Amino acid sequence: MGARKLILASILAAFSLVATQSEAKRVGGGKTTGATKPAPKKADDDKKESATPVNITPRINTGTAASQRQATPAAAGAAAGAAAGAAAGTAAAAVESGPSAEELARKRNEELARVRKRIDDDAKLRKADQERKEQEDLEKALAAKQQRENQEAQKRAALERERERKRREQERQAQCVIKPVMSDDDIARCRAVRGG
Repeated sequence: MGARKLILASILAAFSLVATQSEAKRVGGGKTTGATKPAPKKADDDKKESATPVNITPRINTGTAASQRQATPAAAGAAAGAAAGAAAGTAAAAVESGPSAEELARKRNEELARVRKRIDDDAKLRKADQERKEQEDLEKALAAKQQRENQEAQKRAALERERERKRREQERQAQCVIKPVMSDDDIARCRAVRGG
């Protein structure tokens, strides 16, 4: 992308240069300073000079208002060319100073890596929270089960104590057998058993 901008800037600069040169050729007339007219040429000189490049120098017009009006398009063209050249230079400088495509791709990849890491970290945290909750639920279930077992054991112990008490009571009552004829020891034993 940076290479495209650089190519466009150089093309723009080339077009502005061509426009400036054509404006300089087009403007004519009026008094000139610093330029001389070429001497008449001979036929041999024409053949020799046709092979040599043409050197064009812009004319500087001074004097009348008409000549100044003719100079205005050239000045405008030159100003436009200079502005285009400056814009091209600025664009080229912006391309050079701006981040390259590789730099942007690297930054994008780094950002993607950070986002993926954040997502992975969040997933790990959620998984750890879920495992912790499952562990807490398991511990609560075990505690509840232990509590139920303790309560059942207490109930069984209470029932066993009650049965034992009843069994002893029956044994004591079995010791006291009421007979038509009883000795004093038999009567005392029966009174002790019945609480009386």
